[in-house]
Amino acid sequence: MIRRPSGRAKRFAKVGGEMISLTALEEEIERLWPGVGHAVLSLEDERNGEQMILVTEKQDARAEDLTAYMKGRGCTEISIPKKILRVPKLPLLGSGKTDYPGTAELIGKA
Repeated sequence: MIRRPSGRAKRFAKVGGEMISLTALEEEIERLWPGVGHAVLSLEDERNGEQMILVTEKQDARAEDLTAYMKGRGCTEISIPKKILRVPKLPLLGSGKTDYPGTAELIGKA
């Protein structure tokens, strides 16, 4: 089930008791795979509270590469998205920013 909070809380996930900034995660992923769109969203998870999923336009994105890069940057295992959804194009708002509700709909359709 997709978590649909509102306000600033929607850009944080609570995984295994840790608060994780989804925006900071997106910035790190942009450093790894620049020039393509990425969005990280959180999903409800019975075991850990929430889990994160990376939605990306990078068609050859691999979880192994993401994990190795993030660990090399000092990130803990719990703060790395385990699931990747590859999409042709992320939904954008008129301002050019990521449309997170639209992106959440893509996850629901996958």
